[in-house]
Amino acid sequence: MNIGGINIGASLDYVEQIYRQPTKRNTGTYRNGVQYITYNYNDLFSVNAHCTLNGFNGGTYVDGIVCREGNLSTPSGFAVGMPFKNVTAKYPKSRLMTNPQWVYGYRKDYAYYEYEYFAEMLIFAVDKHGIIKEIQCISNVSGE
Repeated sequence: MNIGGINIGASLDYVEQIYRQPTKRNTGTYRNGVQYITYNYNDLFSVNAHCTLNGFNGGTYVDGIVCREGNLSTPSGFAVGMPFKNVTAKYPKSRLMTNPQWVYGYRKDYAYYEYEYFAEMLIFAVDKHGIIKEIQCISNVSGE
């Protein structure tokens, strides 16, 4: 799963090669003590990465992507601004999230649909007219 050419597990260095420096950068710590950094590109595209300081692959790796930008898409061509029915026509097994309050940037006026694939989730935020307003790709093993 990826959005805008960035996939879960990519290095933060790779994100910088593609999108350069972010307009905003935030750091913090998940509840389990793992550090993270968020690169925000004008509130339309953000990349969250966890820091792996020890072990075989020490570094900073993408574990979440949020897209509100209509010019970026998934590999299947889905983008913000498209009808969600295009997604369900190709992948009919979406699941309406019954408790989406934990989703980044949660809004009450959107319905959230999820697709799970191994340890990753692809989430579509859809408005009352059936239009995709946001796409998120999240690792289920990010440590949050």
